[in-house]
Amino acid sequence: MIVNYNGNYKVRNQIIFGESSEWQDIKRFKGLSLMKLKELIQNNFIGSEEQQNYSPTVGAFIELMEKYPNLTAHGYCVTHQREDYRVSIEGIEFHGKVENKMLIDFVKLCRTADEFTANENHLYAWWD
Repeated sequence: MIVNYNGNYKVRNQIIFGESSEWQDIKRFKGLSLMKLKELIQNNFIGSEEQQNYSPTVGAFIELMEKYPNLTAHGYCVTHQREDYRVSIEGIEFHGKVENKMLIDFVKLCRTADEFTANENHLYAWWD
């Protein structure tokens, strides 16, 4: 499926990185807030049905992040110079005191991750 994302990479980069500079190939990010992820969707830089290989969809990550706003997303951007220009969300994470309900909800959504950590002080899920 071909998706025509918003090609204004300067705006995309400003949302994610806080600056609009260019780079070659891909650039990784972490700590992306729910607000910024929603802004990327509203501006057509990523779709809510997108997913990184076998990860949950971006929409599913958003649902969990709405419940627990301190969760953040991580992933990468592909430069506008490539045919596969995009934003990919590879997972979500949280550092701090993890409440029991949050732990349960995180495990339910993320237990299939390629890299997975779920304990009282850290939640991390990454899909290859």
